[in-house]
Amino acid sequence: MNSKTFKKIRKKTNAILFEWLQTLVSEEEFKKITTSNIDAYLPKLEYVVNHKTYMLGMFSKRWTYQTLKKMIKDGHDINKINYEYFNTHYKRYIYGGS
Repeated sequence: MNSKTFKKIRKKTNAILFEWLQTLVSEEEFKKITTSNIDAYLPKLEYVVNHKTYMLGMFSKRWTYQTLKKMIKDGHDINKINYEYFNTHYKRYIYGGS
């Protein structure tokens, strides 16, 4: 992948997290959220502990970025990926799952 693809992935990461937050908060709270202040609304813990093993927490910025990168390497079109598409396909990429 080249730098242009990575730039698209970073932008798509913010868009997916923005839409994900929309499903969690009420309408009046969602009006306060923008893509520039999205970090304030994301979970503070980036890692979770599972049987003495640290793993990236789901829907953290880094986890979403890495999952998108894996999806694009597998042949998914970055222009077709939105929250609904991501939500139906990300389960194949959780912690090395098949």
